[in-house]
Amino acid sequence: MLKRFTLAAFIAASLAPLAAQAGKLGDIDLSGYVLLETWVDRHDLRGKTALPANQPYAFVLHNLELGGEKEIGGGQKVSWRLGHRNRNGNLGNSGATGSREAWLGIEGEYGAVKVGRFLTKAWQVLDYPYGSAAWQAEPLAETGAADWVTVKAIRYTAPRMGGLELEATYDTGNQSNSARAALFEGFARYSSGPLTFDFIAQRKVNAPLQVGVGDFGGSDGGPDVKDGNRQGIWFAGMRWQMGGGFELLAAYKRNYWHADGGAGDLPQWGGRPATSGVDLHNSRILLGLNYQTGKYSWNGAIQRVTEGHDSVRGNLDDGAWVIGGRVVYAVKDGVFLYAGVRHHRFSGKHTPLDAFPWQVQGDGSIAKANTRIGVGAQVMF
Repeated sequence: MLKRFTLAAFIAASLAPLAAQAGKLGDIDLSGYVLLETWVDRHDLRGKTALPANQPYAFVLHNLELGGEKEIGGGQKVSWRLGHRNRNGNLGNSGATGSREAWLGIEGEYGAVKVGRFLTKAWQVLDYPYGSAAWQAEPLAETGAADWVTVKAIRYTAPRMGGLELEATYDTGNQSNSARAALFEGFARYSSGPLTFDFIAQRKVNAPLQVGVGDFGGSDGGPDVKDGNRQGIWFAGMRWQMGGGFELLAAYKRNYWHADGGAGDLPQWGGRPATSGVDLHNSRILLGLNYQTGKYSWNGAIQRVTEGHDSVRGNLDDGAWVIGGRVVYAVKDGVFLYAGVRHHRFSGKHTPLDAFPWQVQGDGSIAKANTRIGVGAQVMF
């Protein structure tokens, strides 16, 4: 691990000039980051059954965004953005490439409207500032019933009213049959002095149910979907700048799914047969504390995953606990080194309803717990 940390530090220093060169390419804004991270997992197994080797031990993440804006008179301006991400699942492999943002917008006294493909607030906000600081973005933001990226969407952001921000998003997705698939998302943020409150509601209807993970492709009608399926989240978060470099965070996320399609359209969970008309739900509760002093920031959080519930058959799992923390050192503007640890303990023999094994580092029927220790370097530009 020490050798890996030394390598990460060397690479960060080598890439540091990128941070200083961020800015404009003519009329185009260039921004993004390069992230290098490596980790080891330590499993506490049930019996002698080995966990599947489906976790990369290291990856390189490139995130590049191009954008721009232009005044068009009357206090209005048009803007655009193209976002691209490439992630190598393992060092030496090609990884997967996909579009994150591709939108055109207009802004004026009436607020802002943009059309196209962009990140949902259910991913952005839960990832940062709530999840990633304590190295818990995967188990908080990337799990559950919310979509991460829209497909064919329109978003309206209202003019700011004092400390209040409001936003609404509608996405039609990739319609491929008679089901009228759609995604709705509302976002509200209220700031007053040291306190900030975040609220998100996302709902997807008439689309394939995805129990356990957000759909990167957005709301997709799918070839075999019948009207009536729905899923979504409710989220409420609070951040309190306590003074002296301390920040307290608290968050609540509720996932829900409802299946009205035929048995062939429904997900199976824990070997249980699918049942039409079923309602599934669970929740995650997070409490975190951040502290910053000089070039160092210290972040920690504890997360409780409640029991998954099936309206037909009762409880599906026994929940879990997640404890994580990270220390970050700012080498210079835009260049960071960090080390993190995350411990995941299952309360029973079934993986939590809202998470796939690769996100929670193990199946609860095999692993009682998992501890991940990692180091990384990030260069912003």
